[in-house]
Amino acid sequence: MGGYSLAREIHHPVSYAVSFLVLEPVGFCCLVGLIALIAPESFIGTLLAGALGRAKIALVLVFLALGSFIVGTLTWIAWEWLRLQR
Repeated sequence: MGGYSLAREIHHPVSYAVSFLVLEPVGFCCLVGLIALIAPESFIGTLLAGALGRAKIALVLVFLALGSFIVGTLTWIAWEWLRLQR
């Protein structure tokens, strides 16, 4: 529902990408998670338990990428500041 609202109001490729890659999978996982709460021993519950490990790895990779971006940006700013001081 959130992805549809975003794509309907803002006609831009970035809004379509955010809607398709972020909002819709979150909504789908919430629905599947509800099913897994009702029947934890089902196939979906087992599937979500296996996906949790992969999600942790993805989270670590995202934080590493964000951290390297921040460190790189700060290094570049320091380099340019030192260059201007000469």
